[in-house]
Amino acid sequence: MSATTEGVGTPMRRRLGLRATMAASYVLVTAVAVLLVEVVALAFLLPGVAAQPDGTGRVFVTATEYADRAAGIAARLDRLPTQAELALGEPGVAPRPGRAVAAGTGVRIPRVAGRLPDDAPMSVALLLSPAGRVAASSYPGRYPVGELVGGALTGPLPAEVRAGTPA
Repeated sequence: MSATTEGVGTPMRRRLGLRATMAASYVLVTAVAVLLVEVVALAFLLPGVAAQPDGTGRVFVTATEYADRAAGIAARLDRLPTQAELALGEPGVAPRPGRAVAAGTGVRIPRVAGRLPDDAPMSVALLLSPAGRVAASSYPGRYPVGELVGGALTGPLPAEVRAGTPA
């Protein structure tokens, strides 16, 4: 009787194990995709940083910090975090269109409520879904949650972002 019970329970345990493994791999792939999209998006949405000799490194450090936070939350939730679950940007940092503000080894990203009077380039952080929709934004007035990046509300993306990761 004991052998029969083990034979019945084993396939169920294996099936649940496979589901858990597949769910974990899905979360991992999603987190990696988010990291790559965020690094590429931040590299081209942070004007002025690229002009600094160490600008690219600063962008990478900041993007990695945000991506790590997003991946940690995504792993716990088993999905991408929402705007309420992942606060992007720093409250109290003044928006500086056309200029990036260095902070340690990274850059400071302002959390902007509302919409600024112009569309001058500025430092922003975006969490994008694999489909290219905004899941969280440090500037929701310019990059609203749910909108397709590069669409009518967010404006066109630089050619380098549309073409993929630069060489």
